[in-house]
Amino acid sequence: MKPVEGAALVEAVETALARRDPSSATILVVDDEPDVTSHLADMLSSRGYRTITAASGREALELAPRERPDLVILDVMMPGMTGWEVLRRLRESALADVPVIVLSARESPEDVAEGLRLGVRSYLGKTGGLDRLLAEIRAALAPPPPPRAEAAS
Repeated sequence: MKPVEGAALVEAVETALARRDPSSATILVVDDEPDVTSHLADMLSSRGYRTITAASGREALELAPRERPDLVILDVMMPGMTGWEVLRRLRESALADVPVIVLSARESPEDVAEGLRLGVRSYLGKTGGLDRLLAEIRAALAPPPPPRAEAAS
């Protein structure tokens, strides 16, 4: 609203420029089932996301620091290293603030509670549907709302 103070205008422009198109985000998909990772990678790529896949927790932990994903989609039940261990290690790393969506065939209340305790953004069942997953991805990657201007005194 006019008149605009110079500092407020500069802040608004910087905020707008700092936002990026969420569809250009990098998503790391971690699942030991090749069909699942392939399907998710194809679906996400077709929507403009850059996707990286890992077939194990160990591979995910090697890729994540190099690739710096904006979001991780993580399976819980994997041989060798569970999704929970991957999540714990991510939370103890420089990637602690990266949002994680768990996508698992295991949907027990205990698993959902464990995911929330470890800070997952969402816990979805693999049978939950593509639309719900896409909605969660969009929400996780949405830019934060601009700061509210303080009311004039």
